[in-house]
Amino acid sequence: MTKYRRLVEWGKNLLILFLVLSAVYLLLRSHLYTSFSSDETDNWLSSIFGLSSSSVTDAVQTSAQPESLYPIRIVMNNSGAQFGLQYDQANVTSHYTVVASLFSEAATSLGTASAVSETDFRNALNSTGIYLEFPAPVSLSLLTAWLSGGYSASSDDVHTASQLVLALDSTSQSVELLYRNTGDGLFYEAAVSGVSSNQLQSALSDYQSNGAAFAFQSDLYSKLAPYTLIGLTAPTVSVYSSSNPIEEETISALLTRLSFSNYYKYTVDSVVVVREDSDALRFSTDGQIVYVADSPSGRFGPCGTLWDTLTSVQSILDHSLLVWSGGAQVYLSSITTSDTSTILTFEYSLNGAYVQCTSAPYAAQFTVTDGSISTFTLYARTFTALDENTPVLPELQAMAAMGALSLDQYPLTLCYQESEKTFTAGWVAGY
Repeated sequence: MTKYRRLVEWGKNLLILFLVLSAVYLLLRSHLYTSFSSDETDNWLSSIFGLSSSSVTDAVQTSAQPESLYPIRIVMNNSGAQFGLQYDQANVTSHYTVVASLFSEAATSLGTASAVSETDFRNALNSTGIYLEFPAPVSLSLLTAWLSGGYSASSDDVHTASQLVLALDSTSQSVELLYRNTGDGLFYEAAVSGVSSNQLQSALSDYQSNGAAFAFQSDLYSKLAPYTLIGLTAPTVSVYSSSNPIEEETISALLTRLSFSNYYKYTVDSVVVVREDSDALRFSTDGQIVYVADSPSGRFGPCGTLWDTLTSVQSILDHSLLVWSGGAQVYLSSITTSDTSTILTFEYSLNGAYVQCTSAPYAAQFTVTDGSISTFTLYARTFTALDENTPVLPELQAMAAMGALSLDQYPLTLCYQESEKTFTAGWVAGY
C-alpha cells in the first residue's frame, strides 16, 4: 500500500471515529440514554472533547412534563401488596416514570366523570392500581394535560384534585380513574378506554409490599385523615441550610439564559436594575428578582391556554430558580384567575416535604396578562443538605400528640420550617 493510500485510509478512520463520538455525544445530551448522570456526562465530555456540557450551551432543557407538577406520593397496589413512597422525591419520580405511560393513556381516553361514594374510592385504593398525590390541588384539565404531556381529553376546569387513583374494577375488570374533588370534597370516577386490565396488572406485577398503608386501612390510625400515607418506619430527613445565590456572575448568566442582550444596567439603593426595551429586571440583595414589562412585550410566552402558560412559566423556572435551588424542588401551589389576568404561585419543597420560608412569602409568582407574562417575582435560594438529620416522631406518637391538641382527622405531613437560614423538618397537622 502506498504512503498516499495509507494516509487516505487513516483519514477515513479518523472521520468514522469523529462521527461515532459525535453520535454518542448527541445521544447523551438528548437524555435518551439515561444511565449517565449529568455529572458523568460532563466528565465524559471533558475527557473526550476537553470541555463541559455547560460550555456547549447555557440553555436549560424543559421537560415535556413541567417538574412543578410532579407527584410527591405514590402507592403501587399489586393485588393487595402495597408499595408506597413519600419524602423521597427522586424515588417517587423514578417509580412514577415506570407507569407514566399508563396515566398518559388514561388522561387521553377519559370518559365523563360521575359522582361515586367514598366507599368506592376506598375500594379503588384497596384494589390493584396506582395512587398519585400531588403537592397541591389543580384543575382536572391541567392535571390530565400534565399526565398526557399536553394532550388531555378533559376540559374540566371546575373540578380540582391532588389525589388520583388508576384502579382495576374487580367486578367489571375495567380500568377506572378516580379522584377527590377538592372543591366539594366529593369523589368522582371516569372510565378509561386506553388502558387494559392486563396492562395495569403487568406494570404492577413486580411490586411487593413495603409496609406502606393509608390511615383508613388500620384502626391504629383512625384519628388521622383517612388518606394520610403511613410508612413502616418514621422518615429520615436531612437538615438544610439556605443561601442567596444572586451575585454579579449569576445575574449575567441569567440574563443570557433569558435572552437579554442589548440591555443597560445600573444600581439604585443596592438594587441592580436591568432594562431592555420595555422590560425591566430588578435584583435585590435579599435574593428577590422582579420582572416587569411596561407594555406587553411577548418575551415570555405563549400563554394562550393554562397548559401553555405553565410550560412557559416552567421554562423560566428551569432557567432561574432551579439552576440555583440545590436540593430543593419548586411546585405549583395555586392558580388565581380574573377577567384580566392569571396568577400562578409556586412554593419550595425539600424531598417531597413542604417548606415554610419566613424570609420569603413564596418561591415564585407569575402574572399573565394579554397572553404573555407581564410580571414575575422570584425569591432565589440555594438549599444545601447538611451532614445531620432531624429526628422525627413515629407517626403513631405524632398522632397521639395531635389528639392532645384536638386535631383529630387532620392529615399528618412533614414540613420544613426556617430558623436563621436553617431548615429543619417536623410533623404538622393539616398543611
